[in-house]
Amino acid sequence: MCKKVRSFLNLSKIGASKEQKQDNKPIRITNNRITNKNNNIMKKIILTVVAAMAITLGYAKTQNTTAVKNVENHSITFDLRRLAVTLDLDFDQMEAVKIISDNMNEELTSAATARRFERPALVRKAIDKDVRNMRNVLNDKQYETYMKLLRATLQNRFRR
Repeated sequence: MCKKVRSFLNLSKIGASKEQKQDNKPIRITNNRITNKNNNIMKKIILTVVAAMAITLGYAKTQNTTAVKNVENHSITFDLRRLAVTLDLDFDQMEAVKIISDNMNEELTSAATARRFERPALVRKAIDKDVRNMRNVLNDKQYETYMKLLRATLQNRFRR
């Protein structure tokens, strides 16, 4: 190699100045344009994925909570022990009342998930069926007390 090339590559120490001797750092050749371009592309991809996930999760959360609110608004539950004491039910009546109230809650839950214009008719149908079944199980005095409790519950639950 010629002398100029050696001095340029810092291979020879002969004739090198103090600045060249102190500056023995290896030469690092990088193309900043390429690395910056790759970094920008990666940033855009990551931000796009994060934004898509946030939008998807926000939409899913909204849909789920509305369905749960509809189901909660249409459920009617009685404390069967208190109802049995209030109505003075015997064991057979208590079993029948439990089955009837479970059926009514299932029908009300299905009414809550039905189309908006079908809901009032399905709720009314479930309540009418419950009243008919209770009339067959309870005597007159128990039925009157049950109807008072049911009316109060319905007024409190579905008041809008």
